[in-house]
Amino acid sequence: MVTHITSRLLFLFLTIWIGLTLAFLVSRASPIDPSAHLISRLLSIEAHLRPEEILAMKQQLLELYGLDKPIHVQYFSFPIGVFSGNLGPSFAFFPTPAIELIQNSIGWTTLLLGFSTVLSWLIGNIIGVPTAVFSRN
Repeated sequence: MVTHITSRLLFLFLTIWIGLTLAFLVSRASPIDPSAHLISRLLSIEAHLRPEEILAMKQQLLELYGLDKPIHVQYFSFPIGVFSGNLGPSFAFFPTPAIELIQNSIGWTTLLLGFSTVLSWLIGNIIGVPTAVFSRN
């Protein structure tokens, strides 16, 4: 019994670690530089900045997102941020915190998940029960 629980807990932690590692790698593998993207959005609304102001802003954004640190420091601080709920500001809706966006949409996400679960259960039973009954004949 203890070995079963231990193996399940190890598998749980391994799954979480793999999921976090994949999320980290996918977010870092993107060819889009988030600081350059935010600055280009700012410049597209007719903001006039000198080149040194743009460089200073880029450096501040890199510090804000933690992208100025070495990759191994970013990797180990990523799970800490995830488990503490500190996901930083959103790239798409800057400067809104990402956790606020998640909190705003979690209700609808849960509702959609529940609806799709019930619907798939119903469809599976409607198709599965006759199939099981008629396959025995």
